[in-house]
Amino acid sequence: MNNIGLKSAFKKESYKGISTVRIIGSVATGIVLSITIIGILFKFQSYPGANLELINGLAGMIIVLIVTQIRYIKTRNKFYIHVFKRLLIVGGFGLILILMPNGKLIDIKYRNHPEYAKALKNVTADPFNKDFQDKLQVERQKMKDEK
Repeated sequence: MNNIGLKSAFKKESYKGISTVRIIGSVATGIVLSITIIGILFKFQSYPGANLELINGLAGMIIVLIVTQIRYIKTRNKFYIHVFKRLLIVGGFGLILILMPNGKLIDIKYRNHPEYAKALKNVTADPFNKDFQDKLQVERQKMKDEK
């Protein structure tokens, strides 16, 4: 975004002509995008805490979007358009995933194995139920045997 490569990131002269506000904004944007992308990956892997990660990322993204809009209105610099596009793409995808019920994502991932999807949803809802766990193992084995 600031056209500073990794090799020159630690050289003082690389930041000549770039305001402190812009540098801080770039770092904040990178952190917010990273948190949101981690939340997206957690959601795809069905890890616990995915929604919390997405909420934190999207909340930070709203703040960065507001600041970006204000800075763009004041300066009309193309830099802020690029930031805005990145935030909208990642934020839109994160928003879709956070609004999507967990069961829907399981249905999409295992659309060719509906019995496995049902068993996985049951285990997700009640992880300590031994019957649900056994059924999931049976369905997983059936799914592996089909390959």
